[in-house]
Amino acid sequence: MKINQVGWFEFGSDQPEKAKEFYKKMFGWDFKTNPDLESQGYQYDGILEPGNEIPTGGMMHTDGKMPEYAVFYVFVEDAEKEIKRAQENGGELVWGPVTDASNITFARLKDNSGNQFGIFSVKK
Repeated sequence: MKINQVGWFEFGSDQPEKAKEFYKKMFGWDFKTNPDLESQGYQYDGILEPGNEIPTGGMMHTDGKMPEYAVFYVFVEDAEKEIKRAQENGGELVWGPVTDASNITFARLKDNSGNQFGIFSVKK
């Protein structure tokens, strides 16, 4: 994975079991529960695309608490630094940053026209 390239995708569903069944049939995706966000009050599944041993995307269980969505995440050198840079350029922090148990820091932002995107980095 290279800096400043899309390295993760995510979508939210208020019917996660139905969505899992659909994407399993469509693309052969498997889903693996990720407990790292449970302490934040979220249920989250990593998405295992065929041939991959580690997740390359995720599905948030929205439970009707937020609208369904789809968003991409860009791999950056330092997420906290990029949050500040986004804000300096008219962007807005939506939530985060959060660092999970695997030492990945991620955040969701809006660009200067209101579109959401995410960033993530690995703490060294």
